[in-house]
Amino acid sequence: MGRRGDTGAAAAIDLLWAGYSGTLSTAVTELWVAARTDPELRAAIRPVDRALGRATLEHVTQVAGELPPERAELLFWLTVNLTRGLALDAELGGDPARRRQLLEEWKRIAVLLYQDATTAPS
Repeated sequence: MGRRGDTGAAAAIDLLWAGYSGTLSTAVTELWVAARTDPELRAAIRPVDRALGRATLEHVTQVAGELPPERAELLFWLTVNLTRGLALDAELGGDPARRRQLLEEWKRIAVLLYQDATTAPS
């Protein structure tokens, strides 16, 4: 995390993990599972979920400030989907050490992948 160009990607991943791995995330997952078969619930939570997603993406884009916006958005969606899976793994009793290892590996990969995006034209 100490090299120039990598702090934003790692910080964005940490931010997303914090937001998508707690009690609130568990509740949201349970709501979405219930909404799968309940059209009224789905209609009620979809706009809230989209607004929260937009606000989170905006915040992550600021945290990963040196990245071009389209690269920050790609980092956002890759990380959100990974962290949702890791959070579900936690709920199912998966190994916490393995989750930490996977998250650290994703941060390492993302830092390598996105450090060049700060200077490369889009």
